[in-house]
Amino acid sequence: MPQEIQRLAKRPRLQSNELGQEELRMMLHNAATMKDVESLQYVGQHLRQRSRRGGSWVDRVADILRREESSAVIPFVLDFLTAHPRYYGQFVRLCCSVFGCSSEVEVRLGRVAMMDLGVKLAAGRTIRKDDIVCAFRLLLKDFHRRMLSTLISCIRDLDVAVQLHVIGKVLREECKYGQHAWKAGPGGKVELVKTVSSSRLGFGFFGCNASPANWSTENAQTATAHTLHADVIGAFAAEAKVALLKRALELDDEIVAAKVLKEPILRAFGKSHSLTVCERILKMELRCARLAVTPEVLKFFGRLGMRKLLPVACAFAPAVKSMFFKRTAPEVGDDSDDGF
Repeated sequence: MPQEIQRLAKRPRLQSNELGQEELRMMLHNAATMKDVESLQYVGQHLRQRSRRGGSWVDRVADILRREESSAVIPFVLDFLTAHPRYYGQFVRLCCSVFGCSSEVEVRLGRVAMMDLGVKLAAGRTIRKDDIVCAFRLLLKDFHRRMLSTLISCIRDLDVAVQLHVIGKVLREECKYGQHAWKAGPGGKVELVKTVSSSRLGFGFFGCNASPANWSTENAQTATAHTLHADVIGAFAAEAKVALLKRALELDDEIVAAKVLKEPILRAFGKSHSLTVCERILKMELRCARLAVTPEVLKFFGRLGMRKLLPVACAFAPAVKSMFFKRTAPEVGDDSDDGF
């Protein structure tokens, strides 16, 4: 029997002495502020009971949870979204705004749990692609290296279409979710209102550092510092890697040379893209090309890559240059004598 039908069969009766909507909201707020476990458990029983009634009661519970900004309500939110996934998009966007770049342990764990839940719901196609994009943005606020394994496993669990959507949204478009606040609208109805303009996340999606500053910058280029990680790239499907590499090679010469053209990164993208990368090196300033092409990178490119890069070989370091000329020297034949 479907879970929703089971809940309807067990729907509790209304109680004459139960707390009103505003009383319940106030009790939750005060208990969350004081972090009183016993009071939180009590109010949680009331919230679960009302949610099981279905209909407009679910909307009322969602409204109470949405209006509370304490990290103490995160477990309630996760339980509620597991039972009612249609609200996932609303809550993940709200969490992006409310929790910002908070480094609280509870908030960090909540981000990971929200991402895990989003991946499960995406696998069941019960949420939209844009919702999972927002979940990635939430996870990456105040991103810490200890979250790297979660990020990798979440990317790997997404199907190719969702991976491509995430890359297209997070790397190429502005983050549309600025700061929000609850304000009274017409007729006294409380609404979530956007208060500041949007910011650009840009290539910082692949951040593996703990500095939150990289996620609020308007410059998608500077957000790339310490960003590319071979394990993250390896989690993407082949089609998504192509889109990701294309975006990476569009960055400035200095960033491409310093962050993209590293042997572990190139190996994560795959050797089949070597000539595409060589084409990008040919368009670089010579000083950047010198920094980019190291002996390790050159070995990865192989003989075909070396042949492609001969026009800019003069810019390379002496050790790299000698390797170039040795591997690509013309064959000796009847036309090999000195002179023209």
